[in-house]
Amino acid sequence: MESSISSAALGFGLKYTKIYRDKFGYICATDNGPVRIQRPEKSRGYSGFNTADIYFKHEIKELLHKNGLAVGRFLVSSQGTPYFKIGSDCFVATLASNGSNADFTNDEDFLAVVADVAKMHKILQNFDISSSKNQAAKTNTAAAKNISTMAQLKRKLLKSGKFSDFDMLFLKGCEQLLPHAEKYANIPTEYLTKGGYICHNLLKEENIYKTEDGQMLITNFSETGPGHYLFDLAYLIKRRIKSGAIEIMPLEKIIETYKKHHNAKNFDISIFIAILMFPEKFSKISIDYYSKKRTFAPKTYLKRMEECFKANEELLKYI
Repeated sequence: MESSISSAALGFGLKYTKIYRDKFGYICATDNGPVRIQRPEKSRGYSGFNTADIYFKHEIKELLHKNGLAVGRFLVSSQGTPYFKIGSDCFVATLASNGSNADFTNDEDFLAVVADVAKMHKILQNFDISSSKNQAAKTNTAAAKNISTMAQLKRKLLKSGKFSDFDMLFLKGCEQLLPHAEKYANIPTEYLTKGGYICHNLLKEENIYKTEDGQMLITNFSETGPGHYLFDLAYLIKRRIKSGAIEIMPLEKIIETYKKHHNAKNFDISIFIAILMFPEKFSKISIDYYSKKRTFAPKTYLKRMEECFKANEELLKYI
């Protein structure tokens, strides 16, 4: 164990019996329950840790907690900050949940998550984002550039007349998936930036816990920043479909649950469908593969491309 972790634990006033590593950092076993200590991610453009961004996440969590939502809050250190600095090193600490991860295959649990996310969006609307590392709102601006890049790749491939297994999958994706990307790229930027919304951006099952009292506790706000609430809602639905739920819950029921807790006036169903259908994974895999100028396609790349087609089919059936 790193000696700095032990020092950080003391800096947060933790009386621990043992410390062990987990997937996200280090767990300190205390009489008041487990506490996770970890280094925050360094922000792009900063030589060290962006403490202003840590404050931004801290203020978000405290506001949500004050309004009755269960979230993974930062502990305040002996330095009076939501982090503890040791020289150039920096640590944050949060209570680690004893509950189980949210079960997106369970209708009741999933709708409870949708309801809490809707409440979160409502509470955080017009929140001051000046200290966020992600001050630019999440939009579709990169989509048009990626579409242009893939169109160039397609022309180059067709001109060569020689196709690898990956090339064939890419060309198939250009026919089946790029039309969805184009619809997404055509969403008006002003629609996605208007309203002052904050998105979580990582609403995976592993970041949401069901506590012993039945509450849904939202954690890992590392990617939280400005962005239209429809991105979070689309993300949740994709995770629900991917979870393998036996019955696919009607889209109308999910939207109805969301609107019950966040009566957003600018909910546009056609724009929502465009966001939901956007083949982001296909775009990332394709550009990543060709940027490395590979002479062969690793099986993992082929598998991930096949998964893109499967996900598209499931979404089409769902909608």
